[in-house]
Amino acid sequence: MTQPLTWRQAAEVTTLLPEVAVQARVLHHRHRPPAHVDIADSVQAGTLGLIDAVQRFDPSRGASLRTFVRHRIRGAVLDRFREDDPLGRISRQHVRAGTVQFSVAQLEHLPPATLAQLQGPASTAEADVLRRQVDALLQRTLRPREAFVIRAHFFDGQPLHAIGASLGVSQGRVSHLKARALRRLRLALEAA
Repeated sequence: MTQPLTWRQAAEVTTLLPEVAVQARVLHHRHRPPAHVDIADSVQAGTLGLIDAVQRFDPSRGASLRTFVRHRIRGAVLDRFREDDPLGRISRQHVRAGTVQFSVAQLEHLPPATLAQLQGPASTAEADVLRRQVDALLQRTLRPREAFVIRAHFFDGQPLHAIGASLGVSQGRVSHLKARALRRLRLALEAA
C-alpha cells in the first residue's frame, strides 16, 4: 500500500492533473486501444501513475518533475491498454504482417466479441485479416453448425443460450457443439 500524500505532493498532483487528460487523449488517438477501454479508464490509470510519480520523484536525479510525471503517466496508460487487450502486442504484429498463428487454447481464452470490439482503421484491417483466416480454418475443419456456434460466440459475442434459441436447441447442446468444435480445431492445428 502506498503512503498518503504530503500537502506538497497533493498540491503537485493538483497542478499536474490536466496533464493526465492530455496524455490519455493523445495515447487513445495514437494507439487505438480495444473498444471497451474507455477514455475515463485511461484517465484513471494515468491519475494513479501521476500520484505514483509524485511520490517516487527524486529531484537529485536531475530530471524535472514534469518530465518524470509524463513518462509515468504514459506508462500507466499504456499498461492499462495492454492489460485489457485480449489479442496482445505480438498477436497484433502477426496480424499486421499477415502471418497470424493462433492456437485453440488462445481462441478458448478470448472473451466473447473480442474481434467485434476492435476499433480504428488499423484495428479494423487487423480484424478483417484475422476473421478471414479464422473463417477459412473453420470452413476447412468444422461442420456448418459447429462453425456457426464458434462464429456466433467468439465473433459476435452471443451467449450460449441465445445461440441455442437461434438454432432451436438447448444451451447444453450448444455447449456440447462448442466443445466438439474446439476439440476438432485443436486436432487440426496440432496436425498442421
